[in-house]
Amino acid sequence: MEPTARYEQLRIPLAEPRHGLSEVSATLGIPDWWPTGDRVAAVLAHGTGEGMEDTLLETLQQRLTEERCLTLRFNFPFWEGRKPGKRTNPDPFPILEQTYRTAISMLSRDPTNAPAHIFLGGKGLGAEVAARLATARLRLDGLFFVGLPPFFLSSLSSFSV
Repeated sequence: MEPTARYEQLRIPLAEPRHGLSEVSATLGIPDWWPTGDRVAAVLAHGTGEGMEDTLLETLQQRLTEERCLTLRFNFPFWEGRKPGKRTNPDPFPILEQTYRTAISMLSRDPTNAPAHIFLGGKGLGAEVAARLATARLRLDGLFFVGLPPFFLSSLSSFSV
């Protein structure tokens, strides 16, 4: 069976150094047919307990990419800059949101390959940051959330995009 996707390791620049970092890691999943077809992209962000190596996010990225979706999975600065074996608190929302915005912009580096439809989401904190970005003037076609507590989901009932 031939591979239906390829994966590239990227570095996402940070607006300002954070935790001694000027950039964070990312993995871009590129379907073998890209950029033809529907040109749908999904950006995936991690929660507080695991970084972009979270098994659920890796599997989700692989499946979406195999189903012809351009995907991007990335680390937030607090996770990438943590000390091994130490728990760290997430960065403030403005830092998380800026990192997520920069990740999204990586999808349009080459305007001829830019996605026509963008979906944002993630697990836990990553999903919450995606929801917060949906209230900003940001072009997106949908949201997806995994690993969110029920109280968060119920608070979305009055949320409008």
